[in-house]
Amino acid sequence: MKFEELKEKLRGKLAGPVALIGYGTEGKSTLKLLLDCGFEGLAVLDKNAQELPEGVRGVFGENYLGDLAPYRTVVRSAGVKPTKPELLRFAEAGGTVTSQIQLFFDLFEGKILGTTGTMGKGTTTMMISACLDEAGVPHEIGGNIGTPVLEILRKEDAAPLAVLELSSFQLMDLKASPDVAVVVRTTCEHLDWHTDVREYRMAKARLVANQKPGQLCVFCGDAEGSREIAERSPARKVSYGRNPDAALRLDDETLFLPGNPLPLSECAIAGSFMLENMAAAALAAQELGASEAAVRAALAKFEGLQYRLQFKGEANGIGYWNDSYATRPEAALAAARSFSGPLAMILGGSEKNADFTELFDGLAALPDLALCALIGQTAKRIGEGLAARGVPCIHCTSLEDAVRMCEEALPDGGDLLLSPACASFGMFKNYKERGAIFDRIVADRS
Repeated sequence: MKFEELKEKLRGKLAGPVALIGYGTEGKSTLKLLLDCGFEGLAVLDKNAQELPEGVRGVFGENYLGDLAPYRTVVRSAGVKPTKPELLRFAEAGGTVTSQIQLFFDLFEGKILGTTGTMGKGTTTMMISACLDEAGVPHEIGGNIGTPVLEILRKEDAAPLAVLELSSFQLMDLKASPDVAVVVRTTCEHLDWHTDVREYRMAKARLVANQKPGQLCVFCGDAEGSREIAERSPARKVSYGRNPDAALRLDDETLFLPGNPLPLSECAIAGSFMLENMAAAALAAQELGASEAAVRAALAKFEGLQYRLQFKGEANGIGYWNDSYATRPEAALAAARSFSGPLAMILGGSEKNADFTELFDGLAALPDLALCALIGQTAKRIGEGLAARGVPCIHCTSLEDAVRMCEEALPDGGDLLLSPACASFGMFKNYKERGAIFDRIVADRS
């Protein structure tokens, strides 16, 4: 889209004065585009004080949403709940509440693929991209991964296909749906932000709610949450999973691509749970023009994303695995189940009120779990649950200490897994910092 055309369309969507709520990555991207498009009288509303470009008004502090009357349109960032009373009152009074994702759906002229779910949406999105690359299908990547979506709109040579990873935060008030929706395994998450599991899943369901019969919804047939979301789509539905009726089947070792099954042993990536992501990617990529041969080749050589069950090396007979991105109990349990032989793992982090029951029971059933080293705010709660089931565990004051205790529990070799089941806040800035520190610790062993 030519930039002049984008400016005209954007002005038709955003009646001024316009306020941006939240000033993280999305907010900064939105403000830059609006300024470049000649919008005046812009304001940024954020709980924390921000440094803003000249001519942009800032409203900061605890009461940053206290007076929305001066504005006709507000663009909320993903981390700001659309159900905040101030936003609801603003809309009831005739104001327009939109978001960067909504603007993208309103303005993008090509096809859109959107991926959501709880476990593996980022990996699946990048697998889809890898398949499309292998097949020579031009596309853009954005959303919760890659480029902020409004940056895609700015590109005059943008590909006519956008592949997006979308979180529940981004989807909660979306009034449009993609041509291809992918719903990976969905359980529960972010219960420190969402009211309950139902609100979380219904936010995810916004991805499919406005699909049309000629479009496609790919979903994990083995996950109740994914099935619940897919049922709300008017589009054609195809599932993947272990059920014989699934459009694409898998088991613990193989993805049964119709012409040429793909064993996990031939893949660069580790973890049997990755086969679900591969199945979702295969179905979606083929819908968008990738051949089965291209899909198989791309998935076989896909090496995974940083801090998603990455093998980091071996020292003194111990293999080190970095799964810092595993911020949910389900993800940590899936990672632990990928190993045979002696295993020690590092668990714990900040509190998100997650239910650890399945994790506790699953770890207790592992025959070769030598130790769980616990860190962070949740260490006490996790420790009590594991100890009640007879799982050996120890509280540690640092990640370095946790690695050392795991190594001592594996004197004859085995695998040491960082898969925390929790967010990182408190001890670390984010999961990336946690993963980077683990990498440095492991590098010192070499």
